[in-house]
Amino acid sequence: MKKVSVVMCTYNGAPYLRQQLDTIINQTYPIFELIVQDDQSTDDTMAILEEYAARYPFMQIHRKPQRKGINDNFFTAMAYATGDYIALSDQDDIWELTKIEEQINAIGDNWICCHPSPSFKNNIFPSANMLDMRVPNYCLERMLFANNLMGHTMLLRYDFFCKIRDKISASLLPQLFDNLFYDTIFAVVANAYGKIRYLNRILTWHRRLEYSATLGEKRKDISKRTWINAVRLVLRNMDLKRRREITPLIHKRLHAIVLLLDCFPDAPCTENVRKMLDAYFCRKWYGGLFFLRELVKNRNKIFYAPEKNQFIATLRALLMPITMYDMYSIAYRYKKEGRPDA
Repeated sequence: MKKVSVVMCTYNGAPYLRQQLDTIINQTYPIFELIVQDDQSTDDTMAILEEYAARYPFMQIHRKPQRKGINDNFFTAMAYATGDYIALSDQDDIWELTKIEEQINAIGDNWICCHPSPSFKNNIFPSANMLDMRVPNYCLERMLFANNLMGHTMLLRYDFFCKIRDKISASLLPQLFDNLFYDTIFAVVANAYGKIRYLNRILTWHRRLEYSATLGEKRKDISKRTWINAVRLVLRNMDLKRRREITPLIHKRLHAIVLLLDCFPDAPCTENVRKMLDAYFCRKWYGGLFFLRELVKNRNKIFYAPEKNQFIATLRALLMPITMYDMYSIAYRYKKEGRPDA
């Protein structure tokens, strides 16, 4: 039987921590070890962890000497794992009890297995007709704009984590952490080798809190897909001051992806996305036209899910150089706040 190490990172998660720990401990697939690393919590998180560790000998607790944010917390916590696979966990989600069993059965020879993770808030779960069960675009082309593979859904091979840790130099890692979330790093590399398995089953319910590190901005005005909301989206992103402030973040993120891919020169699935990146960074007068051409060519890959109407898909692709600024507004807010999660 393959050994599964569950790695959880905590920070002031006391209100919901017990519920998540229980769903991990009671998995139908036996957990080899449960590794929890705390990022300098100031509430009762450590007391709860110590309570559980006293009851379950396969659980180990680590505490960071200094708070450095999500990326550093997960990468250093994963280094303690000794199992064949690593399952990543947030501190306040709810796992289906068959999560690990189903992912182990599905992963095959892939490096990552992910699944959908609907959000809930205040213990109110979305009804079946509210769930979006489309298989999202999780290809490398999509990764240039957003990551549809969330870390808290990932089961990954331990040797894949070791490959990333060994191939990325210690001097480069801080620059990557400054511009990419840890799960994006995993998803980009696994995609570059065509080693991702997406299991279209809800196995995690993702709790949304006001202080969640990945909580998006409220955009009720564009929550429905209408022509008037599309116009609002474009107009908002035509704000020149906002564009000047967000443009450096886009450059740095895409440059970080280039640097990440350069660490894996033997990856066989990067040619198409490198064309998109070369077109984006081209400073010739025709660079923008080349970038538009690549966006239109990849119009069924760059959005959350493929468009059924190809006219709309083409129109959205042509507008992407404008609307892509919306995707970076959360990162922009983090940078302004000086958050370690940025």
